[in-house]
Amino acid sequence: MPITTEKALPAPTDIPGLMLRRAECRDSDVLAKLITQLGYPTVAGSMIVRMRALLDRPDDHFVIVAEWRGTVVGVIAAALSFHIEHDQAYGRITVLSVDEAHRSLGIGAVLLAYAEAWLRDRGAGICIVNSHIRRNDAHRFYKREGYRLTGYRLEK
Repeated sequence: MPITTEKALPAPTDIPGLMLRRAECRDSDVLAKLITQLGYPTVAGSMIVRMRALLDRPDDHFVIVAEWRGTVVGVIAAALSFHIEHDQAYGRITVLSVDEAHRSLGIGAVLLAYAEAWLRDRGAGICIVNSHIRRNDAHRFYKREGYRLTGYRLEK
């Protein structure tokens, strides 16, 4: 089934038992676990604060969860932004995490396709994703999904 963001969430996917829906503050415990699995230790209290900030910006930010038979097993967040050097808006995948026990089932690809469609529907001409230098499996995943290395990110 083609991915469209025009249909209401929650929405079924091509994977039996998998539904996408908007994340809510009540998901903070499981979202903290998913972010911790990425290597960014997080507690539910901090996640609630982050979620409130993101949920207050529905025009340019979103957080979607994947539920497998009623249990949250994945999350993706994205933001719409603008470059001074380009005419079109761009989208940034700010996080994509699938529970370790549910990886390699296609859940990440479903979440990514939804995020890309959401960003395109809002005028994003390109989609950017950051991935920690040590996450080789994630790099392979993104390349398989059509992303290419275009630069480096430096932090201070």
